[in-house]
Amino acid sequence: MDLQSGGNLRKLPDVVRPFMPPTAFPYFPACMAVLALGAGSARGELVDVAAGGTATQTSEWNGGQFPAILAIDGDPLTFTHTDGTTLNNAWRLVLDGDHEIARLEIAMRAECCGGRLSGATVRLFDSEGDSVFSSTLNDPGPGEVATFEPPPGVIARSLRIGFENGATNPSSTANYVHLGEVRVFAEIELLPVISTFAAAPGGIASGESSLLSWETEGADTVELIGSGAVAATGSASVAPGASAVFTLVASNAHGSRSRSLSVIVDGVSLPPRLTEFMALNGGTVARSDGSTPDWIEIWNPNPHPVDLAGYRLSDDPKSPARFVFPPTLVPAGAYLVVDADPLPRDGI
Repeated sequence: MDLQSGGNLRKLPDVVRPFMPPTAFPYFPACMAVLALGAGSARGELVDVAAGGTATQTSEWNGGQFPAILAIDGDPLTFTHTDGTTLNNAWRLVLDGDHEIARLEIAMRAECCGGRLSGATVRLFDSEGDSVFSSTLNDPGPGEVATFEPPPGVIARSLRIGFENGATNPSSTANYVHLGEVRVFAEIELLPVISTFAAAPGGIASGESSLLSWETEGADTVELIGSGAVAATGSASVAPGASAVFTLVASNAHGSRSRSLSVIVDGVSLPPRLTEFMALNGGTVARSDGSTPDWIEIWNPNPHPVDLAGYRLSDDPKSPARFVFPPTLVPAGAYLVVDADPLPRDGI
Protein backbone atom coordinates (compact mmCIF):
# COMPACT_ATOMS: atom_id res chain seq x y z
CA MET A 1 0.00 0.00 0.00
CA ASP A 2 1.55 3.29 -1.07
CA LEU A 3 0.50 6.51 0.59
CA GLN A 4 -1.64 8.62 -1.69
CA SER A 5 -0.79 12.25 -2.33
CA GLY A 6 -3.63 14.65 -1.59
CA GLY A 7 -5.26 16.44 -4.50
CA ASN A 8 -4.30 19.84 -3.06
CA LEU A 9 -0.92 19.86 -1.35
CA ARG A 10 -1.46 23.44 -0.18
CA LYS A 11 -3.78 22.05 2.46
CA LEU A 12 -2.56 22.26 6.02
CA PRO A 13 -5.39 23.30 8.36
CA ASP A 14 -4.62 26.10 10.79
CA VAL A 15 -0.84 25.88 10.32
CA VAL A 16 1.27 28.34 8.35
CA ARG A 17 4.07 26.39 6.66
CA PRO A 18 5.79 26.69 3.31
CA PHE A 19 4.27 24.68 0.47
CA MET A 20 6.69 22.18 -1.01
CA PRO A 21 5.76 21.03 -4.55
CA PRO A 22 5.69 17.27 -5.12
CA THR A 23 8.75 17.19 -7.42
CA ALA A 24 10.91 14.84 -5.37
CA PHE A 25 10.61 13.03 -2.08
CA PRO A 26 13.24 13.53 0.62
CA TYR A 27 15.56 10.70 1.58
CA PHE A 28 13.83 8.21 3.86
CA PRO A 29 16.12 6.21 6.14
CA ALA A 30 15.27 2.77 7.39
CA CYS A 31 14.27 4.16 10.75
CA MET A 32 11.79 6.98 11.23
CA ALA A 33 10.30 8.59 14.28
CA VAL A 34 6.89 10.10 14.88
CA LEU A 35 7.27 13.75 15.89
CA ALA A 36 3.72 14.96 16.35
CA LEU A 37 0.12 13.96 16.09
CA GLY A 38 -2.54 16.58 15.50
CA ALA A 39 -3.18 19.72 13.54
CA GLY A 40 -1.08 22.26 15.44
CA SER A 41 -1.97 25.91 15.96
CA ALA A 42 -1.85 29.06 13.91
CA ARG A 43 0.93 31.57 14.29
CA GLY A 44 0.73 35.29 13.78
CA GLU A 45 3.38 37.62 12.39
CA LEU A 46 5.35 40.30 14.18
CA VAL A 47 4.00 43.71 13.26
CA ASP A 48 5.16 47.15 14.40
CA VAL A 49 2.04 48.63 16.04
CA ALA A 50 3.62 51.82 17.32
CA ALA A 51 2.46 54.06 14.45
CA GLY A 52 -1.17 53.22 15.23
CA GLY A 53 -0.87 54.60 18.74
CA THR A 54 -0.95 58.08 20.28
CA ALA A 55 2.36 59.56 21.46
CA THR A 56 2.80 62.24 24.12
CA GLN A 57 5.62 63.52 26.32
CA THR A 58 5.68 65.14 29.73
CA SER A 59 7.20 68.41 28.49
CA GLU A 60 8.31 70.13 25.29
CA TRP A 61 11.59 71.57 24.13
CA ASN A 62 11.42 75.09 22.76
CA GLY A 63 7.65 75.26 22.69
CA GLY A 64 7.12 71.94 20.92
CA GLN A 65 9.88 72.03 18.28
CA PHE A 66 10.43 68.26 18.60
CA PRO A 67 7.01 66.69 19.38
CA ALA A 68 6.38 63.17 20.64
CA ILE A 69 4.97 61.93 17.32
CA LEU A 70 8.42 62.16 15.71
CA ALA A 71 9.39 58.90 17.46
CA ILE A 72 6.77 56.98 15.49
CA ASP A 73 7.00 58.74 12.11
CA GLY A 74 9.21 56.07 10.52
CA ASP A 75 12.15 58.47 10.11
CA PRO A 76 15.12 57.77 12.45
CA LEU A 77 16.66 61.15 11.58
CA THR A 78 13.87 63.06 13.29
CA PHE A 79 13.66 62.99 17.06
CA THR A 80 11.56 63.97 20.05
CA HIS A 81 12.78 66.23 22.86
CA THR A 82 11.55 67.24 26.31
CA ASP A 83 12.85 70.08 28.41
CA GLY A 84 15.52 69.29 30.97
CA THR A 85 13.82 70.54 34.11
CA THR A 86 10.50 68.71 34.45
CA LEU A 87 10.71 66.03 37.13
CA ASN A 88 10.51 62.46 35.81
CA ASN A 89 10.40 63.44 32.15
CA ALA A 90 9.14 60.70 29.86
CA TRP A 91 7.84 59.82 26.42
CA ARG A 92 4.57 57.86 26.33
CA LEU A 93 2.70 55.80 23.79
CA VAL A 94 -0.88 54.55 24.09
CA LEU A 95 -1.45 51.71 21.62
CA ASP A 96 -4.60 51.24 19.56
CA GLY A 97 -5.60 48.26 21.72
CA ASP A 98 -4.26 45.46 23.87
CA HIS A 99 -1.33 43.66 22.23
CA GLU A 100 0.95 40.79 23.19
CA ILE A 101 4.33 42.52 22.95
CA ALA A 102 7.18 40.45 21.55
CA ARG A 103 9.90 43.09 21.13
CA LEU A 104 10.64 46.78 21.70
CA GLU A 105 13.23 48.65 19.65
CA ILE A 106 14.31 52.12 20.79
CA ALA A 107 16.52 54.03 18.34
CA MET A 108 18.56 56.79 19.91
CA ARG A 109 18.72 60.34 18.55
CA ALA A 110 21.03 60.07 15.56
CA GLU A 111 23.41 63.01 15.78
CA CYS A 112 23.92 63.91 19.43
CA CYS A 113 24.24 63.18 23.06
CA GLY A 114 25.22 59.53 23.34
CA GLY A 115 24.64 57.95 26.75
CA ARG A 116 22.22 60.63 27.93
CA LEU A 117 19.31 58.17 28.39
CA SER A 118 21.24 55.57 30.39
CA GLY A 119 19.35 54.90 33.60
CA ALA A 120 15.93 55.68 32.15
CA THR A 121 13.20 53.09 32.61
CA VAL A 122 11.31 51.31 29.83
CA ARG A 123 7.93 50.22 31.16
CA LEU A 124 4.81 48.56 29.69
CA PHE A 125 1.35 48.95 31.23
CA ASP A 126 -1.83 46.96 30.77
CA SER A 127 -5.26 48.46 30.13
CA GLU A 128 -5.75 48.94 33.88
CA GLY A 129 -2.59 50.99 34.17
CA ASP A 130 -0.65 48.29 36.00
CA SER A 131 3.01 47.75 35.10
CA VAL A 132 3.52 44.41 33.32
CA PHE A 133 7.15 44.78 32.22
CA SER A 134 10.06 47.08 33.02
CA SER A 135 13.74 47.29 32.23
CA THR A 136 16.55 49.83 32.58
CA LEU A 137 17.76 51.50 29.40
CA ASN A 138 21.48 51.44 28.66
CA ASP A 139 21.89 54.14 26.01
CA PRO A 140 23.90 52.50 23.17
CA GLY A 141 24.93 55.77 21.54
CA PRO A 142 23.78 58.09 18.73
CA GLY A 143 21.71 56.32 16.10
CA GLU A 144 22.04 52.93 17.81
CA VAL A 145 19.11 50.74 18.85
CA ALA A 146 18.33 49.31 22.28
CA THR A 147 16.21 46.15 22.11
CA PHE A 148 13.97 44.64 24.78
CA GLU A 149 12.11 41.33 24.64
CA PRO A 150 9.39 40.92 27.28
CA PRO A 151 8.63 37.36 28.40
CA PRO A 152 5.90 35.55 26.45
CA GLY A 153 2.35 36.48 27.33
CA VAL A 154 2.90 40.14 28.24
CA ILE A 155 -0.24 42.01 27.14
CA ALA A 156 0.15 45.78 27.07
CA ARG A 157 -1.86 48.88 26.18
CA SER A 158 0.79 51.56 26.72
CA LEU A 159 4.53 52.22 26.90
CA ARG A 160 6.57 54.73 28.93
CA ILE A 161 10.24 55.57 28.34
CA GLY A 162 11.74 58.01 30.80
CA PHE A 163 13.07 58.77 34.25
CA GLU A 164 11.48 57.69 37.52
CA ASN A 165 11.92 58.54 41.19
CA GLY A 166 13.80 61.75 40.44
CA ALA A 167 16.51 60.13 38.31
CA THR A 168 18.43 62.36 35.90
CA ASN A 169 20.72 62.15 32.89
CA PRO A 170 24.08 60.61 33.87
CA SER A 171 26.47 63.07 35.57
CA SER A 172 23.88 65.82 35.30
CA THR A 173 21.01 67.43 37.17
CA ALA A 174 18.94 67.62 33.95
CA ASN A 175 16.56 64.94 32.74
CA TYR A 176 16.22 65.33 29.00
CA VAL A 177 14.40 62.58 27.09
CA HIS A 178 14.90 62.47 23.32
CA LEU A 179 14.20 59.53 21.04
CA GLY A 180 14.90 58.87 17.38
CA GLU A 181 12.37 56.12 16.75
CA VAL A 182 10.34 53.64 18.81
CA ARG A 183 9.11 50.35 17.37
CA VAL A 184 6.70 48.09 19.24
CA PHE A 185 6.37 44.61 17.75
CA ALA A 186 3.28 42.56 18.53
CA GLU A 187 2.14 39.21 17.20
CA ILE A 188 -0.73 39.96 14.83
CA GLU A 189 -2.75 37.49 12.82
CA LEU A 190 -2.51 38.64 9.18
CA LEU A 191 -3.53 35.50 7.34
CA PRO A 192 -7.23 34.73 6.90
CA VAL A 193 -8.89 32.46 9.44
CA ILE A 194 -11.24 29.59 8.60
CA SER A 195 -13.34 29.54 11.74
CA THR A 196 -15.46 26.52 10.78
CA PHE A 197 -15.70 24.06 7.92
CA ALA A 198 -18.11 21.18 8.43
CA ALA A 199 -20.16 18.59 6.58
CA ALA A 200 -23.62 17.50 7.77
CA PRO A 201 -23.95 14.62 7.65
CA GLY A 202 -20.37 13.43 7.24
CA GLY A 203 -21.53 10.04 6.00
CA ILE A 204 -24.20 9.45 3.34
CA ALA A 205 -25.60 6.70 1.13
CA SER A 206 -25.27 6.78 -2.65
CA GLY A 207 -27.64 9.36 -4.13
CA GLU A 208 -27.91 11.37 -0.91
CA SER A 209 -26.40 14.80 -0.31
CA SER A 210 -24.41 16.48 2.44
CA LEU A 211 -24.38 20.17 3.33
CA LEU A 212 -20.95 21.80 3.54
CA SER A 213 -20.89 24.98 5.63
CA TRP A 214 -18.09 27.39 6.49
CA GLU A 215 -17.18 30.66 8.15
CA THR A 216 -14.04 32.68 7.43
CA GLU A 217 -12.51 35.93 8.70
CA GLY A 218 -10.13 38.35 6.99
CA ALA A 219 -10.32 36.69 3.57
CA ASP A 220 -10.40 38.58 0.28
CA THR A 221 -11.33 35.44 -1.65
CA VAL A 222 -12.63 32.02 -0.65
CA GLU A 223 -12.58 28.99 -2.94
CA LEU A 224 -14.13 25.55 -2.64
CA ILE A 225 -11.72 23.46 -4.66
CA GLY A 226 -13.49 21.98 -7.65
CA SER A 227 -16.43 24.38 -7.38
CA GLY A 228 -14.75 27.78 -7.66
CA ALA A 229 -15.22 31.01 -5.70
CA VAL A 230 -17.72 31.04 -2.82
CA ALA A 231 -18.87 33.55 -0.21
CA ALA A 232 -16.73 34.21 2.85
CA THR A 233 -19.47 32.60 4.94
CA GLY A 234 -21.84 30.19 3.29
CA SER A 235 -22.87 26.65 2.48
CA ALA A 236 -23.14 24.29 -0.47
CA SER A 237 -24.91 20.98 -1.02
CA VAL A 238 -22.74 18.17 -2.42
CA ALA A 239 -23.67 14.66 -3.58
CA PRO A 240 -20.47 12.78 -4.36
CA GLY A 241 -20.80 9.41 -6.07
CA ALA A 242 -18.02 8.01 -3.90
CA SER A 243 -16.24 8.98 -0.70
CA ALA A 244 -14.48 12.27 -1.33
CA VAL A 245 -12.37 15.04 0.21
CA PHE A 246 -13.44 18.70 -0.02
CA THR A 247 -11.01 21.57 0.51
CA LEU A 248 -11.75 25.20 1.31
CA VAL A 249 -9.06 27.83 0.65
CA ALA A 250 -9.23 31.36 2.10
CA SER A 251 -6.78 33.98 0.78
CA ASN A 252 -5.79 37.60 1.29
CA ALA A 253 -2.81 39.78 0.44
CA HIS A 254 -0.67 38.03 3.08
CA GLY A 255 -1.25 34.45 1.93
CA SER A 256 -3.67 31.54 2.18
CA ARG A 257 -5.03 29.05 4.63
CA SER A 258 -7.00 25.91 3.85
CA ARG A 259 -8.97 23.19 5.57
CA SER A 260 -10.17 19.85 4.28
CA LEU A 261 -12.87 17.41 5.29
CA SER A 262 -14.29 14.19 3.95
CA VAL A 263 -17.75 12.97 3.06
CA ILE A 264 -17.95 9.19 3.32
CA VAL A 265 -20.31 7.44 0.89
CA ASP A 266 -21.74 3.98 1.72
CA GLY A 267 -19.19 3.56 4.50
CA VAL A 268 -16.27 3.22 2.09
CA SER A 269 -13.11 4.55 3.77
CA LEU A 270 -10.63 6.88 2.13
CA PRO A 271 -6.90 6.10 2.08
CA PRO A 272 -4.56 8.23 4.19
CA ARG A 273 -3.00 11.11 2.27
CA LEU A 274 0.34 12.87 2.05
CA THR A 275 -0.68 16.44 2.73
CA GLU A 276 2.73 18.11 3.02
CA PHE A 277 6.42 17.40 3.30
CA MET A 278 9.52 19.43 4.07
CA ALA A 279 12.66 18.35 2.21
CA LEU A 280 14.78 21.27 3.50
CA ASN A 281 13.55 21.95 7.00
CA GLY A 282 14.76 25.37 8.14
CA GLY A 283 13.06 25.20 11.52
CA THR A 284 9.38 24.44 10.96
CA VAL A 285 9.85 21.38 13.18
CA ALA A 286 12.68 21.26 15.72
CA ARG A 287 13.62 18.55 18.18
CA SER A 288 14.90 18.98 21.73
CA ASP A 289 18.54 18.86 20.59
CA GLY A 290 17.93 21.70 18.14
CA SER A 291 18.07 19.50 15.04
CA THR A 292 15.62 20.18 12.22
CA PRO A 293 14.93 16.92 10.37
CA ASP A 294 13.08 16.59 7.11
CA TRP A 295 9.47 15.61 7.72
CA ILE A 296 6.40 14.22 6.02
CA GLU A 297 2.81 14.91 7.06
CA ILE A 298 0.07 12.29 6.67
CA TRP A 299 -3.65 12.94 7.14
CA ASN A 300 -6.34 10.44 8.03
CA PRO A 301 -9.46 11.87 6.29
CA ASN A 302 -11.81 9.33 7.81
CA PRO A 303 -14.22 9.65 10.76
CA HIS A 304 -12.55 6.62 12.35
CA PRO A 305 -8.95 5.64 13.21
CA VAL A 306 -6.71 4.21 10.49
CA ASP A 307 -3.79 1.84 11.04
CA LEU A 308 -0.82 2.63 8.78
CA ALA A 309 0.69 -0.85 9.21
CA GLY A 310 1.94 -1.99 5.82
CA TYR A 311 1.87 1.45 4.18
CA ARG A 312 5.14 2.48 2.56
CA LEU A 313 7.20 5.61 2.03
CA SER A 314 10.00 5.96 -0.49
CA ASP A 315 11.90 8.48 -2.61
CA ASP A 316 12.65 5.86 -5.27
CA PRO A 317 9.86 4.42 -7.47
CA LYS A 318 12.09 1.41 -8.19
CA SER A 319 12.27 0.68 -4.46
CA PRO A 320 8.80 1.53 -3.11
CA ALA A 321 9.32 -0.16 0.27
CA ARG A 322 12.27 1.81 1.61
CA PHE A 323 10.26 2.40 4.75
CA VAL A 324 7.31 0.26 5.82
CA PHE A 325 5.13 1.48 8.67
CA PRO A 326 4.80 -0.75 11.72
CA PRO A 327 1.38 -0.73 13.41
CA THR A 328 0.66 3.00 13.77
CA LEU A 329 -2.85 4.13 14.65
CA VAL A 330 -3.84 7.61 13.40
CA PRO A 331 -7.05 8.91 15.04
CA ALA A 332 -10.02 10.12 13.05
CA GLY A 333 -9.22 13.32 11.16
CA ALA A 334 -5.74 13.54 12.71
CA TYR A 335 -2.39 14.40 11.22
CA LEU A 336 0.83 12.43 11.70
CA VAL A 337 4.17 14.23 11.19
CA VAL A 338 6.96 11.74 10.49
CA ASP A 339 10.63 12.53 11.10
CA ALA A 340 13.01 11.44 8.31
CA ASP A 341 16.12 11.46 10.52
CA PRO A 342 17.86 8.09 10.99
CA LEU A 343 18.69 8.85 14.65
CA PRO A 344 15.85 8.64 17.19
CA ARG A 345 15.62 11.43 19.74
CA ASP A 346 13.22 12.53 22.45
CA GLY A 347 12.56 8.90 23.35
CA ILE A 348 11.22 7.94 19.92
